[in-house]
Amino acid sequence: MCYSGWHLGTRENSPWIGEPLPSEGGEFYLYNKVGNGFLLGANSWGTQASLGQPGLLCTLEVMPDGKYAIKTMSDKYLKDDYIDKDKNGYDFIDSNQEDDVYEFSLFGNGRYLYYSGSGTVLSRTDQLTDNQWILVSKNSVLVPWKRPRKKRNRCNLLYYRC
Repeated sequence: MCYSGWHLGTRENSPWIGEPLPSEGGEFYLYNKVGNGFLLGANSWGTQASLGQPGLLCTLEVMPDGKYAIKTMSDKYLKDDYIDKDKNGYDFIDSNQEDDVYEFSLFGNGRYLYYSGSGTVLSRTDQLTDNQWILVSKNSVLVPWKRPRKKRNRCNLLYYRC
């Protein structure tokens, strides 16, 4: 039986395994476990931070103050709740570092970026919510067109698992 991580809504188990935050940065997809979707640009002419599929491959750049800039395009960054802004630093906060699960809250410009539970648009708050975000390496994301043809079936579509 196939299932999809496509629909938005609360889900008990994420199909993705979170990666530890690398000290040198790198390329990742940002997955929100509460909204069951990846960070992407949608709504507002494709620039508003939202959740969905297939997700936006982001580059984490370490800034001099130890925060991470989240690069979303060749020269644009995540800032506040838009993906097409100037460089801005985010703290990746893991409030339970001992569990080795690597779930984070994203804190930038004095507020947390989170999924409020309705629609696809992300929100911001000054109160810490749960750790909603995980880093998913680009190698972990299924890319069916790179797989051998004989292994494909109707369930092996992008972000589907059997």
